Amino acid sequence: VRLGAAVLCYCAVALLKPMLGYDDSLDVFGVHGIGGAWGAIATALFIAQVPDGQTWGSQLGIQLTSVAYVAVLAPAPTVVTLAALRHEGGSVITERRRVGGDMADGIRYMRSSPLIMGLLIMTFIPILLGMPVQLLLPVFHQEVLGQGAAGLGWLYGCMGIGALVGSLVLAAMGDVRHKGYLLIGACLLWAVFMALFALSTTMWAALLLLSVVGLASTAFMALNWTVIQLVVTQEMR
Repeated sequence: VRLGAAVLCYCAVALLKPMLGYDDSLDVFGVHGIGGAWGAIATALFIAQVPDGQTWGSQLGIQLTSVAYVAVLAPAPTVVTLAALRHEGGSVITERRRVGGDMADGIRYMRSSPLIMGLLIMTFIPILLGMPVQLLLPVFHQEVLGQGAAGLGWLYGCMGIGALVGSLVLAAMGDVRHKGYLLIGACLLWAVFMALFALSTTMWAALLLLSVVGLASTAFMALNWTVIQLVVTQEMR
């Protein structure tokens, strides 16, 4: 599964994006879109236990249907958001180069800027310690909370609702001052409520804590990438 994700995401970033020429500076489609679709399909191929009365093909059909729903519904909020934004200036793409050259330039630029280095380190440490909760949540749900499949859906749902609220709050705040303080505060809030969630033993407490985890993690990631985009030079964005 991991090997397939690595190959498919790399091909999407290094081959598909230059071939189609779309502007995706953070490679969201190539990494999250392609990787997420492969993860859903690979679940049916390698991981899922087919319930009694169903066939392997029916489970694969369910996974493919879910991917299709996301592919159709996910762009809708993006289109609405882009329609409401004011666009000024032209494209930031100056020239097309090989991925290896861009990576080498990025590494050299990162090493020359302690601020950029610090922001990137501040990105990877919370991701390394905080994001795995999404993978470990089924185990925690089964071993600690002892709820059924519906309970696991509520856990993921509350985390998603918190993330949505965090995104809306940041959008409503607009261009606020002291983004660095907000960034540190969101990171600390994420860590504290993640620790409290790890200590929770009841469903209602887990739902509440995961909502705040989703809010804080989304706020942190959005603020972090916003600050990075503000401090880097135009050609490095």
